[in-house]
Amino acid sequence: MLETLTAEDFVPLIGQVVRFDQPDYQEALTVSEVIVIAADPPAGVRRGFIVVLEGSNPAMMISQGMYSFELGALGRYELLANCIGPGANGFRYQIVFG
Repeated sequence: MLETLTAEDFVPLIGQVVRFDQPDYQEALTVSEVIVIAADPPAGVRRGFIVVLEGSNPAMMISQGMYSFELGALGRYELLANCIGPGANGFRYQIVFG
């Protein structure tokens, strides 16, 4: 199912809260951007995109790794996320889909 997700699936989530859930830490993250990678993919290959998330805890940065995310109507996925710097209310993260 992960391989079928597209940027268009995430656009309705902009401004919505998604859940980052680990046994030792949980955080509400807001989907702030969906960036479509401009390069045309080969036939039959999904166009790449990036989902940017805004954290809600300025005291806790999630290190790069595979994490469980609850993405509302899209369901729960294990995704690779990495921190891209501080944001207004916490740290900013990106999830890259190739």
